[in-house]
Amino acid sequence: MLDFRLDSCQGAIVEEYLSEGARIQIYQSEDGYCYNVAYAFPYSERVGEYAYKVVEYLTANQIIRPNISREELGKLIEMAMTDIGVPKQLRAAVRYYVQLEAADYSYLTPILYDIRLENVNINGTDNPIFVDHRDYGYNVKTNVIPTNRESLIKIVGRVYAETGRPLNEQYPIQDTYIRLRNGALLRFATAMSTRVSRNPPYVSVRIQPPFPISPTELIKKRTISALAMAYLWYLFEHHKSVMVIGGTGTGKTTLLNALLVLLPHKRLAIAEETPEIRVPPSYQNVVMLFTSPMYDYMKHLPGSESAIYLIDLVKYLLRARPDIIIIGESRGREIHELIQGVLTGHGGATTFHAEDIMEVFMRLTGEAMGVSAEHLSAFHVLATIRRFEFGRRVTSLTEVVWLRAYPYAAPGKIKIKEEEFGLINVGWYDQRTDTVEVDLRRSYWLQKVGGYDEILERAKFLAGGRAVDVKRVLGWDDVVMTDSGAYQIMRYGSIEVDPDEILLYQASIGSDIGVILDLPFDYEEPYESALLKVEETIRRAKRAAAMLERLDMLVVGPIQGGLHLDLLTRSAREISKLGFHIFAIGSPTTLLEEYKFDLLLEAVLHVKANIVREAPLHLFGAGHPLILPFAVALGVDLFDSASYVLYARDGRIMLRDRTLRLDDVKTDYLPCSTKLCYTPVKEIREMTREERTQLIAEHNLAVLREELLEVKQRIHEGTLWEYLEIKARAHPSLYRFLRGLAKFRKLIEEYDPETHPKPHGLFFYQDTADSRPEPLRHWTRMANLYTPSRTAVVIRVDEKPYSRTWEYRYVKKLTGGRAHILFYDPVFGIVPEEVAEVYPLSQNEAEGEGEGARAHAYEWLSQYDVVLTYNVDLPIIGKRVVKLRTLDEVSLYI
Repeated sequence: MLDFRLDSCQGAIVEEYLSEGARIQIYQSEDGYCYNVAYAFPYSERVGEYAYKVVEYLTANQIIRPNISREELGKLIEMAMTDIGVPKQLRAAVRYYVQLEAADYSYLTPILYDIRLENVNINGTDNPIFVDHRDYGYNVKTNVIPTNRESLIKIVGRVYAETGRPLNEQYPIQDTYIRLRNGALLRFATAMSTRVSRNPPYVSVRIQPPFPISPTELIKKRTISALAMAYLWYLFEHHKSVMVIGGTGTGKTTLLNALLVLLPHKRLAIAEETPEIRVPPSYQNVVMLFTSPMYDYMKHLPGSESAIYLIDLVKYLLRARPDIIIIGESRGREIHELIQGVLTGHGGATTFHAEDIMEVFMRLTGEAMGVSAEHLSAFHVLATIRRFEFGRRVTSLTEVVWLRAYPYAAPGKIKIKEEEFGLINVGWYDQRTDTVEVDLRRSYWLQKVGGYDEILERAKFLAGGRAVDVKRVLGWDDVVMTDSGAYQIMRYGSIEVDPDEILLYQASIGSDIGVILDLPFDYEEPYESALLKVEETIRRAKRAAAMLERLDMLVVGPIQGGLHLDLLTRSAREISKLGFHIFAIGSPTTLLEEYKFDLLLEAVLHVKANIVREAPLHLFGAGHPLILPFAVALGVDLFDSASYVLYARDGRIMLRDRTLRLDDVKTDYLPCSTKLCYTPVKEIREMTREERTQLIAEHNLAVLREELLEVKQRIHEGTLWEYLEIKARAHPSLYRFLRGLAKFRKLIEEYDPETHPKPHGLFFYQDTADSRPEPLRHWTRMANLYTPSRTAVVIRVDEKPYSRTWEYRYVKKLTGGRAHILFYDPVFGIVPEEVAEVYPLSQNEAEGEGEGARAHAYEWLSQYDVVLTYNVDLPIIGKRVVKLRTLDEVSLYI
């Protein structure tokens, strides 16, 4: 038993989306919204009982290891279900719920992984879970109802065990935080004992998305206006300090975080008790410090010397040469250090828990915090934010001016401990129009630093009134392809953007090729959640297809499915019907990183077999010299990858046949011919990280370019397959794939060109000859050949063309046309005399004999009554086969 039950939501579904193996459905009725978790398989008492038995089995046998992969876990679950005797019709459902129970947080997993939620409230047992949804409001009831106190405490207890916080009868009220594998941060506050609560456990979980909310998203939600955001952005950029004030859950940190997104060129130094502030992954010049939960807990113990306080972090940040210092939330003496930083020329920002400005000033100058009155103006702008029933709104933007230092006829004044301050209300919330109004002419600080026109331009940009010209930004006049941000879904679990919106945005910035927002996943994705993501990708593709005529760019339709070949086939067939200009194969990155080339290439073949033939095919993330020629041979036309720089950051150097780590180089110079290769290895190691990364990245890019040029030349020569033979020996998975191509040779033969403007001799090797398309093409054509006699003479000769050898001329004379003369070829099998000079039957060299050649020979010779063989052994059951010792013996049987 997993100890929960599902209620039903009433009304109509207004939105559906995916969250960690379940479909989230938002219902709307007269009573408001309802949050419905539709698990991938229906839950029943019987499914729960078997799932519980499997979990007990795995636990009792101690076969679940930490950090076990989902693929390994799936195999262990299958073994356990077999031993327990789970009925076959229930196994898929049982496997699904066991994976939820064993790998994550049981039935709570889809809810906790939903980054569109702000808060999850569990109110004991036999009560529905309630959530605060970023788009559908607060206190939204769900259909999930916990039914067992011990099970619920066990699930929540996993979090506290991971973070080192005790949660038991001795410590019944605790809080902690944990970061999920999708990057989201969860803050737990739990009361678990009947000593302190009536129907425990009570659990409140605050969910922080793994990525910062964008300023444009706040503007779209009307939290702040574009002009107000541009005003704060400009002052912040010019090292004017900002304090965001508001009550609990008003969005203080969210607003501050959105401002930081606009400062990629600044060195940011951030200190927090809980790591809530997120910066984009591209921000590399950032210092982020926080106190850990264990330290927070230990500092309350008598005699603890391990405590790290927030003030200690801020003191360190002042020595880290930052442009801007940020404290997540100021509650104590650490604000003195921030003020010192601001007064010495740094920018500064923090959030403060207060309802209005007067409360801020009173608490700052009170005994607990002890800020001198004259230092209150260290915070140049105070942004107040409130939470209403309809959403969050910035209600005021107030500049603070210390009038003794800056005499100014301020419209509003306040006196704090003998010091007089001017309060200038630059922005305010108009509830009638639901907008944040701003009057820049009132600003005192803009009179000092200027920038009115710049702020107006920035506001226009934030409001979407001025589209970026991506080619102008890049200084590039050729073709530009942009992605939709789907890779961030793999990294973060979700992104807050509408699929239609991101497609229109790509067109608006001048992209030549855009990509729809699909749902990618790695190759270990369980089948059930992979199915949901494939169906959602197809649904989004159909929406995008309806927009194609409105977009002045080519649009890519990604095909998902991972290694689930039936899903890959369905995705390819459905998306290829929709009229996209280009198709793409998604999510190969993890396969490439683990050198599972054969699995990736087999997926490419399945896609190629199920899309329209003339469609260009793109392979995402294919950035290694080993994979490029194989992908091209299978029909891939376009590639993209950031591997050249990602490898460089990790000290990995691409060569045409392998990857070399800089730490593993034992010679004085690298074995290549780029600028990097002429630089001594010792000198490369002594470079700064930035210089070394730049040099290796340029080298890696040059190697990729060289590989593509080689592939193009091979195509012109008609020797691409021979090149694959060479490359296949560089890695076992490539060799394994090349040998296994025999099962796809019909598809390959269909796409392989039959003729070439400049034909040349082909090279065949015993172990891979059967995978090539030429033998199959020959055998297919032979089905239409006429056999002029019921007697066949099969000879094997070493010279080519076969029909010009002395052996052939001699046998031809002896038979006088009364027998059919055939040649035995170690690759093509039987070659009749009529086609012996047809390309490439005589224009090849072979090493060894292919298995397919002999099998074809037996099949073809079965139609003759008498078979005479010379220099070749072909025993055929049920046929008269005569093995000739000399060619003269032919006349004895004709």
